Amino acid sequence: MTKTIIITGASSGLGKALASNLAGHNVVLHLIGRNFKRLMETVAICQNKGATVFAHLIDVSSLEEVTKFYDKIRSKKIDMVFAAAAVSMESDNFEDARAVKELFDINVIGVSNIVLPAVQMMKENKRGGKIVIIGSIAGEIAFPSSPSYVASKAALKLFAHGLSVNLKQHKILVSMVLPGYIKTAMTQSNKHYMPMIISANEAAKIIIKGALQNKPMIIFPKTLYYCVQILKLLPRFMLDWILHKLPKKG
Repeated sequence: MTKTIIITGASSGLGKALASNLAGHNVVLHLIGRNFKRLMETVAICQNKGATVFAHLIDVSSLEEVTKFYDKIRSKKIDMVFAAAAVSMESDNFEDARAVKELFDINVIGVSNIVLPAVQMMKENKRGGKIVIIGSIAGEIAFPSSPSYVASKAALKLFAHGLSVNLKQHKILVSMVLPGYIKTAMTQSNKHYMPMIISANEAAKIIIKGALQNKPMIIFPKTLYYCVQILKLLPRFMLDWILHKLPKKG
């Protein structure tokens, strides 16, 4: 049976790795990205693996562009959605208001723009489906070097949880992914030590395995996650002191 999968952020990093690992015969991929050249590279990789691939040059933060995309595939069945598009703070300043808005537009609004219409189509088809939202372990604690980024990932965790409870009756399963450091363009600018960092390909395999097992939470590496949870148990003054000592981004 043919599976139809939507992947955002497919032009690079984790999104590209997800597309490559999901590609195969009897798989239809709708790949969404903003960089045409890199997106077409992903398309070629997936086609060579036997997948039927459609490339969509879309800014996920634009509801108008996303709506046009869904209008084109309205009659199709959607089996899975991987919301992997994300950005981090690129400004050299502590927090730049314009950059923060762009970050939330992509990391949070962009996810809802992609996920909610897909959910509606899954409901109408009455065949269930899977929604996979990429968050971050960073969203578990208030890392001071990038408040807006961690806040965007924290918002996604609650968004995914609420959707999961609401959609279970429709056989639509939601998986929230909390990864640690992944080798992508987003982390290349980090000069500080990144513990337990793994490749995008390794991360993609873990995410896909967890999604196929219907896990509501896909967390890796567990050691890093538990360390963060222990930090959260500390008194506020102790936690703030530790966070202040952490290396700054960049």
